[in-house]
Amino acid sequence: MASFQETIIAGNCGGDPEMRYTSDGACVTTFTVAVDIGRYINEQWKENVQWYRVSCFGKTAERINTRLAKGMPVLVEGTLNLNRWQDKNTGETKASLEIRARRIVPFGRSDKSTAFVADEEAPDGDIEPSDMPF
Repeated sequence: MASFQETIIAGNCGGDPEMRYTSDGACVTTFTVAVDIGRYINEQWKENVQWYRVSCFGKTAERINTRLAKGMPVLVEGTLNLNRWQDKNTGETKASLEIRARRIVPFGRSDKSTAFVADEEAPDGDIEPSDMPF
């Protein structure tokens, strides 16, 4: 049976993107997106903000780093990825979810509203713990 996994979110950029290079020289940009999935309860709006960590690679990472800023509305399409690593201090196994973006569409500022489609896939294999930004 075939498998399929796609994640699409639209929200606001939670902070300015952070660009870095892995030990192999691959460009990686990460940022967070806040998505308010609130609802009305007893005729009052209750916020329920969920935060998503997003990463992109290569030329897309370089471009999005200069065109996305904190507070900007953004749409992200990609795959959900589970990262695992060993904590250097405790030896405990840690894990976090992130969206590896294939398409990023910042919108809200006409001069910066251009869709970016991933032209490079995420590197194969495990990511070294020293390359993790947290």
